[in-house]
Amino acid sequence: MANEVQEQPLNQAELLAQMFPTESLEYKLLLRYVQKKIDSHSTQSNSVGEVKTPTHPQKHHKTQKNKKRKFLKIISCIRPEREDEDRVTRPHRHQATADNCRSDSNQEEVEQIVNKLTKLTDKVNFKSTDIETDSDDLVEQIVELLREHGDKLNEKIEKDHVLMKQLQDSLSYGFFKKLARNFIHRLSPEELPTTQSRKQAEIAITFELTSRLNAMDSHPMNRVLGFGATYLQDYFTPWVNQQGGYEKVFSTDSDTKEEVE
Repeated sequence: MANEVQEQPLNQAELLAQMFPTESLEYKLLLRYVQKKIDSHSTQSNSVGEVKTPTHPQKHHKTQKNKKRKFLKIISCIRPEREDEDRVTRPHRHQATADNCRSDSNQEEVEQIVNKLTKLTDKVNFKSTDIETDSDDLVEQIVELLREHGDKLNEKIEKDHVLMKQLQDSLSYGFFKKLARNFIHRLSPEELPTTQSRKQAEIAITFELTSRLNAMDSHPMNRVLGFGATYLQDYFTPWVNQQGGYEKVFSTDSDTKEEVE
């Protein structure tokens, strides 16, 4: 009898890697959002209330430098062929250039969208009830905890080891969905960011919720970001695509008069 090749079972890391849409725009946006929030919190903690603002000449110089860098990127993307270029290497160079240009464009798009999202959520203040919940429902307990922010949230995370153990054991995409719906549903109108539509506000809140929940998760695979990206794809991305994409929905142009319906 011929020897049958037995498939090796995938380990947990490989299974999670297959589950998560890590190459999706939603995942990249969440990853950059979380990084930006961490950087912002670190800066605030180190500055001890001091805010350093650059002088106008420095700001002008930085603006000119950014413009020059962007101009050079554009030139590299449209550079014409050289007559003496090897015909064999030419297609490879063109492919590499095209890939780099697309990568730069994608990074700039992600940065612009995340900048808009952070501006929205930075103005949001969730009202803490300051009441110890008697509910045995883990979702209810986590929702209350996620309403805290910064050092207060980290303090409670480090303090309640039992709750954190329960969260690690229960965390799944189904749990994340229930948590996100509960969290958003309980927000008062005053707690929602000011946007042109309710959908925009809920998307921004989903980013902030995912960021805070990610801080509570000790798993090394960023599974919370995977759950957040999947949740965005399931409940918001179809609507976003109808509006023209995330860049259109979260345009950095504050003067635009076109409303998202």
